[in-house]
Amino acid sequence: MYIVSNDKDFQQLLEDDKIFLLKPVFNSKEKRWSTMTAEDFRESNHGLDPCKYPDIQALTGDAVDNVPGVKGIGQRIAPFLLSKSANKDLESLLADVDVLDDKYKREYVQTRQNNRKQDLRGRGGDFRDDRD
Repeated sequence: MYIVSNDKDFQQLLEDDKIFLLKPVFNSKEKRWSTMTAEDFRESNHGLDPCKYPDIQALTGDAVDNVPGVKGIGQRIAPFLLSKSANKDLESLLADVDVLDDKYKREYVQTRQNNRKQDLRGRGGDFRDDRD
């Protein structure tokens, strides 16, 4: 199945050999399309599965979706931090911030834990779980 959309939130639905994301490429004169697979997602996100996209977004934030995120944690560091946690998810990262080596990064995660007002786990997760 192909999902045709430019919305990056659909990345959480990617599955090996089943669901792909087809995105239009706007920076060319001719019409082109880019295909994203679950493997592409893993390669660019420290081996995390696409279903972890809401956890990444909770850390990085997203102005379009009105998600505040954690100041100082961007697209490169968020997957790295999650990959270091026990279950490779936001909950285990917040429960055990000591898995991080850098005190500076721990402080940001602790700040996010204390000020967490939005739980993104249910945003895409409910749809994904009900799909079967």
